[in-house]
Amino acid sequence: MVVTAAQLSQLVAAFAINEYPATHERDALAARLAMPSRKVQIWFQNRRRSLRVQERTARQLSQIDGVHGDDGDKGEDGAEDRNSEEGAAVPHKTSDVRNQ
Repeated sequence: MVVTAAQLSQLVAAFAINEYPATHERDALAARLAMPSRKVQIWFQNRRRSLRVQERTARQLSQIDGVHGDDGDKGEDGAEDRNSEEGAAVPHKTSDVRNQ
């Protein structure tokens, strides 16, 4: 059984309201959509899983961006870091509390 565009639209709308519908809510939705309740249950499970995978992928990509940065060899202030190409240590902007 293939989900029609109209059914999908209603499933998405119901999901936006509640990602975990109770059995009676799922049964009522299935009756309105002329679908088996089990198919509606599986659709919700698949949708939640799909969102988790998307969120995990986005989180991993943001961590990669955070590690590599997207500003090339520029520091926090946007100035180019000339020491990075020479392999020299780049001084930190924070003060060393031990020497105060």
